[in-house]
Amino acid sequence: MPVLSDRVGTFTDSVIRRMTRINNQYDSINLSQGFPDFDPPKQLLDALAETAYKGPHQYAVTFGAQNFREALAKKTSPALHHEVDPNTEICVTCGGTEAMMAAMMTICNPGDKVMIFSPFYENYGADAILSGAEPIYIPLVPPTYEFDISLIEKGFAEGAKALILCNPSNPCGPRAPAAYRGSWKPLQSWPSNTMPLW
Repeated sequence: MPVLSDRVGTFTDSVIRRMTRINNQYDSINLSQGFPDFDPPKQLLDALAETAYKGPHQYAVTFGAQNFREALAKKTSPALHHEVDPNTEICVTCGGTEAMMAAMMTICNPGDKVMIFSPFYENYGADAILSGAEPIYIPLVPPTYEFDISLIEKGFAEGAKALILCNPSNPCGPRAPAAYRGSWKPLQSWPSNTMPLW
């Protein structure tokens, strides 16, 4: 068998898939992966059928259809307190996993450091490693899953280029404390060569 690259040598099977196999083995309730047990609403299916007949039958431009990007900008602008430009600030991807990998590959060079809250959604660490970056894990301490702010400051001092923020936290669930949202001091004084990945 061919030898795999060093960067994927430490990767294991997805914990989500592994838990699904264990669930199937014991016929238990699967909380690790969502499988809808109902059909989509009829209105959605009807609209999908109508669109399939009307077309167009061409995939969108690589960064997303214009009307879709405009709708996303209109929806997200109020929440971000910023007028989002659909042509320069929105890129549509096939999902969150692709979006995160694209962001990591865009901003990280081999040897860069990326801070990741832990526990974390399994792709965050893998994305950092695949982009050539070195993960710095910031522990979220149960039962409240708070973190030591000095570890973030230390990460910046050590040259971290990015901080992956997921709010609410996946998989822990809690939202970032109100004191950290919007007016969080480390984000206000963000080093000029770093990037938050939300």
